[in-house]
Amino acid sequence: MRPLQLIMTALVLTTPLSAQQPPEPIKLTVAPAEAPKQSLQHRLLPDRRELTSGNASTLYQRSLAMLFENEFLLKEMKKEYWHNWVNVPFAEWPKEEVGGKLQMAKHLLHEVELAARCKDCDWQISNRPEGVGLLLPDVQAFRTVGVVLAARARHEIVNGQFAEAAKTLQTGFALARHVAEGPSNIHVLVGVAIAQIMIRQVEAFVQAPNSPNLYWSLAVLPRPFIDPLHALSEDSHSIENMFTWVKQLEDRVWTDDQVKTARDSLQKMHDEFGLRKPDAEELAGRVILEAGIRENAKIALKEQGFSAKRLDAMPAFQVTAIHAFRECRVAADDLLKWAYLPESFGHPAYKKTVEQYNKAFFRLDMLYFRGLLRGLAEGGGEGLATPMGKIYATTGRLNRYFAALRAVEAIRMHAAGNGGKLPAKLDDVTEVPVPNDPLTGKAFEYTVNGEVAKLYAPPRAG
Repeated sequence: MRPLQLIMTALVLTTPLSAQQPPEPIKLTVAPAEAPKQSLQHRLLPDRRELTSGNASTLYQRSLAMLFENEFLLKEMKKEYWHNWVNVPFAEWPKEEVGGKLQMAKHLLHEVELAARCKDCDWQISNRPEGVGLLLPDVQAFRTVGVVLAARARHEIVNGQFAEAAKTLQTGFALARHVAEGPSNIHVLVGVAIAQIMIRQVEAFVQAPNSPNLYWSLAVLPRPFIDPLHALSEDSHSIENMFTWVKQLEDRVWTDDQVKTARDSLQKMHDEFGLRKPDAEELAGRVILEAGIRENAKIALKEQGFSAKRLDAMPAFQVTAIHAFRECRVAADDLLKWAYLPESFGHPAYKKTVEQYNKAFFRLDMLYFRGLLRGLAEGGGEGLATPMGKIYATTGRLNRYFAALRAVEAIRMHAAGNGGKLPAKLDDVTEVPVPNDPLTGKAFEYTVNGEVAKLYAPPRAG
């Protein structure tokens, strides 16, 4: 049967926090392919029934130890040609060169394969006291590992080794999900980046000559493929993890020594991030500011159940801190609930919640962190609200991409049973359900002109 061309366009998510231009169309030249007799012969994630007990992170860290202990391999894996190879057309594939380079990394990749087939992955860094200051060099290193895995998958696809390629794709996608299970937004974004590199190899797989149909392999993937809720929830409590005194604010009336300890811990953090120390005039102004807002804080806390006697006995620092941290914590929880409804990010109630959160976040930042929190927020923006929008933009694109590829495989399946002809409309595909766009809940837009079809997913309104 003659090859068909499918063009996927505008497979992008736009949100109020992520106004991106639609990407270039993705052009796929594919052949009709019926469903394999063994539907899940080429799974894209390891079969859960075959997973082993144990913590995958231990083996992942072992793989990085192999990398960092081998200076030659470390330099090798950072070379630009690995990134170029994951997109090289089949006709230009340097088989001998890639094959030789992959041999160098085989022991490292073996550890990653074992890790990818563990039932659990606990990075064991949840609730760390460093909070937003926690260094995560290993997370970025896994992006490099993902690129090498993608190159190996493409090498196997070019050589027609579909079973081997499927196994490598399983490892890469499992690595992506495991990394994204970490307790920070960085974990999620790196996990998504690895998944995006691997999904480009799925594109290569379905375009390879005589490639098996991956419809059911795509259909059984988790939805959403990556869930950022854990990381977002932990991120919303990072300040409390950084400063133990925050959790002690409401225990009892503080002494002057306790106030000094809290102030000293804040100054230590400022020093660690290289902020200029305030002069005597600025310090005096901060004390005046605390005294000035203390009365409003007391009024608000009385409405929340604090007694006037207790509040009068508290130093100004403690009263204003209780109010500011409570206000920010409540606002963060109120914002976080919208993470369960990311399709509603354009809703007026969500926008109002963001405004309320930003007000509380900026107040807390101004009083105690001198703008540091805003600077550390993703893009120097609005605390939790900014990464939440960015993360759901990236995970949304990923989910849409998986659905679009499943639609492509449904079309290939239809063509195989209908003389190689493309369906006139998606409703004509009766062999299997064609997925809807997960971002809109509606069918993908589809047009066909001879042997060229276009699958379109419009930017989401909001």
